[in-house]
Amino acid sequence: MTNEERKEYVNYRIETAYKTFNAAKVLADNGFWNSAVNRLYYS
Repeated sequence: MTNEERKEYVNYRIETAYKTFNAAKVLADNGFWNSAVNRLYYS
């Protein structure tokens, strides 16, 4: 894996983590605590 590929992969993983974190916030706001905790684990 080249440095450029590594950077792209890291950026992809960070973006995915932010999206998953935002999903957890929506779930928590609606009272779905178990699902929110699950999403936080994977974020």
